[in-house]
Order: sequence, then structure tokens, then C-alpha cells
Amino acid sequence: MKNVIKYTYKANALFALVRRTRYIKRWSLMFNVSEENVGEHSHEVAIFAHGIAVIGMNNFGRAYNPERIGMIAVYHELSESVLGDQPTTLKHATEETTAFFKGIEGEVEKDIVDTLPSSIRNHMASLTLSSQFLEHEKDIVKAADLLSMLLKCDHELSLGNREFSSARDKVWRKFQHYIEVYPEVKEFYEIHMTQHQQTIDGLVNL
Repeated sequence: MKNVIKYTYKANALFALVRRTRYIKRWSLMFNVSEENVGEHSHEVAIFAHGIAVIGMNNFGRAYNPERIGMIAVYHELSESVLGDQPTTLKHATEETTAFFKGIEGEVEKDIVDTLPSSIRNHMASLTLSSQFLEHEKDIVKAADLLSMLLKCDHELSLGNREFSSARDKVWRKFQHYIEVYPEVKEFYEIHMTQHQQTIDGLVNL
């Protein structure tokens, strides 16, 4: 994969590129009643990942660093600031395309981190490059990612958009794995997600 990518970046581009994720639309192959961008998604995933990690640490004795996990989630779509949100039908068409896109994403992330000053580069690499993540960190962020997707599907369905019915089934099957493996994911989903369809008046007693 090295040297395949021909473009380069301006110095210190990382934070500006992260900010631009608000311009990258998700679910591009599907009709959306309520559009979602990568910046919004990353923010939500970070909140969920942090919450799951806090529950894991305090309720199940896990040796987690919730703040680190939350920040990993903030940057988990960094490559999409340049590559966009590629459709699943393209990324996972074959094993070869999956490996290809994963390689491209990893190389883009590394090149973006390399734009930073050497004094902060290693620290930021530890939060953005998956090769530096522990297995449970990857899993919790992935669980939070799927949970965000699940709520997106539920929201679209609640608005009468049946376009997301099959997507919801697929996401749920993947999410179930993390519920079964991580009790903290199960607790977060069952206790803290029950109110997600409430209005502000339903959540706040005035």
C-alpha cells in the first residue's frame, strides 16, 4: 500500500480535516428523511464509547481508560475526511476490496498524522492509528459505532422511511455479538438507550 497514494497534505492538516467531516454525508446510497454527516456520527460514537467504557470500568471491573476510548472514537472516521463515506456494497464487495479499502484508510490516517509537529505526533498517532489500539478499545468503539447506526435506522423507521428496515436487521445482528461478549455494552443499551425516541419534553420535566 505504501506509495500508492499520490496526493500529499499541507502541514498541520489533521485538525482542519477532522472539522471538515461535517461536510461528509453518510448512507449515500439510501433515501434519508433526516440526513447524517460523519462529524455528527463521530460525536455520537464518542459519547457512546465513553459511556460503555465507564460502565465497564465501574460496574464490571474492567481496566479501561474511558477518556482514551472516547477520543479514539472521536477520530475513528478520520480517513473519511479525505475519502468520503464509501458504501458498504463497495468496501465489502469482495475480500480483496475490503483489504484494499482498509489499507487505503490506514495509509491516509498515517499520512494525516505525519503532518503534525513531531512533538505531538506520537500522542495523536496513539489515538488515530488502529495498529496502536488494544483489542477491547477497538471492540468498544465498534460497538458504539453499530449502536449509532442502529439508532439512525430506528429514527428513519420512526419517520416512516422503510428504506432502513433491512439495514436495521443487518446492524442489529452485528451489534448482538457485542451485547453477548461485553456485559457493559448490554447494560448501556438496555438502560441508557431506552429514552432515545423521547422528545425534549419527554426527557425534561418542566
